[in-house]
Amino acid sequence: MVETIDKPSVVKKGRLAHVPLTCIVMGSNPRTHFDDQEQFELNATVKALGVMTPIILRDLGDGLYQLVAGERRYHAAKLAFGESYEIPANIFDMDDMDEAAALIAALVENIARAGMSPAEEARGCAKLLAEFAGDRNEVARHMGLKPEVVARRLALMNASDNVLDALTKRVIKLGHAELLAAAPKAAQDGALAKLLAMPSIPSVETLKESLIKIARPLASACFDKTECQACPNNSDTQRAMFSEAIDSGNCTNGECFTAKTEAVLLEKKASLVENYPRVEIVREGDNYSVIKLVVEGPKGVGEEQGKACLGCANFGAAVSAIPGKEGKVYEQQCFDTGCNTRMVAKHSKATAEAAAEAAEASSAGGSNAKKGSPTAKKGAKVKPKAKAKASAVSAGVVDFRKKVWRTALRTELQTGARKSIQMLIAICLADSARQIQGSDIDLTPVPGLSGNSVLEAIQAMNKAEGAQISATVASIAFTALDSLDNRHVTDALKAFEVDLAKTFSIDETYLKLLTKSEITAVAKEVGLETAYGKEFGKLMLGKKDDAIKSLLAVKDFDFHVVPGQLAYQ
Repeated sequence: MVETIDKPSVVKKGRLAHVPLTCIVMGSNPRTHFDDQEQFELNATVKALGVMTPIILRDLGDGLYQLVAGERRYHAAKLAFGESYEIPANIFDMDDMDEAAALIAALVENIARAGMSPAEEARGCAKLLAEFAGDRNEVARHMGLKPEVVARRLALMNASDNVLDALTKRVIKLGHAELLAAAPKAAQDGALAKLLAMPSIPSVETLKESLIKIARPLASACFDKTECQACPNNSDTQRAMFSEAIDSGNCTNGECFTAKTEAVLLEKKASLVENYPRVEIVREGDNYSVIKLVVEGPKGVGEEQGKACLGCANFGAAVSAIPGKEGKVYEQQCFDTGCNTRMVAKHSKATAEAAAEAAEASSAGGSNAKKGSPTAKKGAKVKPKAKAKASAVSAGVVDFRKKVWRTALRTELQTGARKSIQMLIAICLADSARQIQGSDIDLTPVPGLSGNSVLEAIQAMNKAEGAQISATVASIAFTALDSLDNRHVTDALKAFEVDLAKTFSIDETYLKLLTKSEITAVAKEVGLETAYGKEFGKLMLGKKDDAIKSLLAVKDFDFHVVPGQLAYQ
């Protein structure tokens, strides 16, 4: 005989009773989705026969009971008979059923009666895992599931809420969810949206093939993969967790893979900046923007041009970001492929011409020898005579040589007022006088020449001494140099036949502007390499600052010499 409870009362453990629906409050149900068809069928059965199987309640006291399991029966009874209906229930006291016990009862009840979705099981397992202090075996035992199934359900918690909800509602299959769970949650939601937008959800195998195409192979990764070993986005980890996973050795978190790769590329680039004028990260599509610098052979630029290229702003190293070659460094590269092509053609032409001259001289034979002309021995190596192209220079060197040129020209103008007058006349003839700003002219050497009108200025000059006029002219000429175009400055240097070496010498300030490659080029050009000795190559393998100090300490070397990159043309 089942007892009927009209009013709340304390009930013994596991006591069966009939409880009015009005006395029942909802608990935490691990089942979040109710199939409409299944619920419809249950509603019909309950309406015809009533609730045959007791629900499970927990006595909260004060006339209230918490629903632990049987929510579908509760709703069916309420729909069929109203809130006054007394539903059969198995009631437990609070002391006999804590939160963990209530959760276990709810899970077992739902699993036994109508299989919950894997997503609901996953959330339930996660809750139980917290109750059992992380003991997965206890979760498996209480859930009545195999430990490997529990592990797979817990791994499913890597899926986003949207993916879990789609699985719960049977919109996608477990295989879909397991594959999506391998990706970052933001990416999962994007992929899920694309799946749901399709006319029909693709099969699990089709989705797997799509993911394989965008996965990143860890074998080619240039970064430290220690953290990847236990990462949920590692396909090896996924294969251990899920029945559905892409091939082993792949990363499904493209964003993380890219970020780690970029960090390595930037680190390698930074390590090379001191050595070369230009260091670039080369990506897909940059195929024709860089080429290996070769000195000899069919693709060579020649020995002299090769030396000049060392100090070129477009000479350097490439760090590859091409898939499959990420992180590889390619040194001795030219980033001006057009110039390289021209220099190769120039060297090839010079080589051919030199060979032709040698052949002609050889065929002339003894007649040339009688006249004292040089003859070429058969099989002798032909050295073409091709002038090296002036190299492009870095922005820092460009600014530096502007100062060098202007300093030299100012020094030259100080040698006589006549040169300052010539300079001003030339500026006016070149239509560059407008660049001279009156507010910038320093007239302090001739205080009497201040005025706000041309009349006042002329009247003041009539009273001034010749030396004062000369100082004013020099001041204006000096001011003009600050804003004058470089071509006008170099024209003036040529006209006055200025020797830059009188005001410039190779020093620490200049060398620090250069990379080690540029320093090598300058040292070869001015003879500093020879002056230092055979250890020069070893020196340039070390730190740049140490190399600069050692080079500047070379005895009996005249540092008042101007490298080609500073000389005016």
